[in-house]
Order: sequence, then structure tokens, then C-alpha cells
Amino acid sequence: MTLETFTIDEIAVMSDDDLYNHMRNLHERIGQSRKERADSKLEQEDFCYFYREAKVREARRKASTAYTAAI
Repeated sequence: MTLETFTIDEIAVMSDDDLYNHMRNLHERIGQSRKERADSKLEQEDFCYFYREAKVREARRKASTAYTAAI
């Protein structure tokens, strides 16, 4: 199975649904690779980029909510 790659800029403009779908797919691939005792380093690295973007969005939402509540 080939791995679809994305740039950081492409990940940044993805919808939340696409972001979480890609994260779920990568997580499944990593699990499958581990079961097969295959190398999953690329999948793990890609997962980290998606995870970081998800955390940035979560922090941005929290900050926006806090700011909106304060004004």
C-alpha cells in the first residue's frame, strides 16, 4: 500500500474531517505494520505532523473561545 504524502502547507488547510480521517488511517497503518513486524517509521513521522496540526487547531479554538468569552 503506497503512502500518500502531504506538505505541511497542505495539512494546514485541510478540513478537520480530512485531518482526522488521515490520522485514523495512519494510526491503522502503523498498527498493521507492527503486527507484520514491518517498518512504520514513515507512517509514524507523518502521523506526528497531522497530530501537531490537530493540537495547533485545538489550542487555537481554546484561545478563541477564551478571548470571545472575555470581550
